[in-house]
Amino acid sequence: MTVAAPAVLKCVASMTYPGGWLCQNVFYWYLPPGSDAQAESDILSNVSGKLEDMYGELVGRVSEDFTFDDVKVDVVEWDETEEIWVTSQTVGTTNISVTPTATDDPLPPYVSAFITAFTSKVRTRGRKQIAGLTEAAQNLGVPGSLTLTYLASFAAEWLVDIVMPDINELQPVIINSIGEVCNIIEMVVGDVMGTTNSRKFRNGV
Repeated sequence: MTVAAPAVLKCVASMTYPGGWLCQNVFYWYLPPGSDAQAESDILSNVSGKLEDMYGELVGRVSEDFTFDDVKVDVVEWDETEEIWVTSQTVGTTNISVTPTATDDPLPPYVSAFITAFTSKVRTRGRKQIAGLTEAAQNLGVPGSLTLTYLASFAAEWLVDIVMPDINELQPVIINSIGEVCNIIEMVVGDVMGTTNSRKFRNGV
């Protein structure tokens, strides 16, 4: 099957700690109007490549005990009647072929660094919680300078298709609760560590 444009892709990236603690981030990409229909296999390969480029920037600061699981990819659309986003097409699952290399003791699974994506809509933004970091990646809750560089590189990889857009290229977006698809205009790397909301974190944020 194919994915026809325009289409909003919901991509749930899951990561697991020893003991089964599940961490998730949800990313949205947009196949803009005028794009060619793309095979589901090509979409999965494209999403996998983007996430590998992003998370690949962090391997030196993520604990080797932390594993990347399958990524679930769906097409979602706005239901005007129910006023919610619903799944209209199941694209499939792919993976992130990235192997963390940090051997230092990991931070507790609920402690994360943060990257926030902003749009032109003041209340529409996306916060990604970067879990799996080690104690050596921070000092008293403040990410080290090298860690901040890695996080900035993650953000740059996330933004790359906004900087150099292509009609047939998936573009990173944020969706909101009134059915809007909003382009990302900037990202900010948090300069302090934080704790995750476990309920939201497991279900994706």
